Amino acid sequence: MKSKFIALVPARSGSVSIKNKNIINFRNKMLIEHTLIAAQNSKYLDEKYVSTDSKKYISLLEKYNKFFFIKRPKKYALNNSKAKEVVLHFINYYKKHNSIKNKNIVYLQPTSPFRDHKDINKAIETFKKGKSKSLISLKKINKKYLKILSIKNNKIKILTDKNYSNFNRQSLPDIFIPNGAIYIFRISEFLKEKNFPVRNSIPFIMNNKKSYDIDTRNDIKILNENE
Repeated sequence: MKSKFIALVPARSGSVSIKNKNIINFRNKMLIEHTLIAAQNSKYLDEKYVSTDSKKYISLLEKYNKFFFIKRPKKYALNNSKAKEVVLHFINYYKKHNSIKNKNIVYLQPTSPFRDHKDINKAIETFKKGKSKSLISLKKINKKYLKILSIKNNKIKILTDKNYSNFNRQSLPDIFIPNGAIYIFRISEFLKEKNFPVRNSIPFIMNNKKSYDIDTRNDIKILNENE
């Protein structure tokens, strides 16, 4: 049976940093629209869903009629709610109406407006070619962060498996962090781990602009100043 890919866009209405962040105006569109358009234009996404706690969001976005809108309970839309709870709620909803066999979720956060349909297509193609059950988009960060130390009980603690504090920069390995733009994983694997699968995931490296994540109004200010 051919694998299918399901877009899942989380869109809660609450936000500490920016009120109604997902629907603020960004480049003449609501922030979330950039993600919906990217998903809509992807040639590999078989189904598309938005998970939200807001009737207002559903009303504002109803023109995107290729998407199914799922109303999620407020308890999964609080400031301390975890992304894995949103995904699990979606899977439990989806299982009531569909088979999850050979189904993969493509998790697309609305705060990554520069990730487009080409990135989604390429990530899915990379996932298909790989032998892993998950893929995570990453961005490269400065090697110097390997030298970071912690302090506990007034004593220095090494945070990594290896003490890089005395290495010169050229000797340090390249390091990456998730950029939040694209996660792809088999539903069966998520249910097995009860979380986003990370270990042995396929890396999908994106440049700094594609990786830009809007979290605060200052992020928007910086982007506007650099236009």
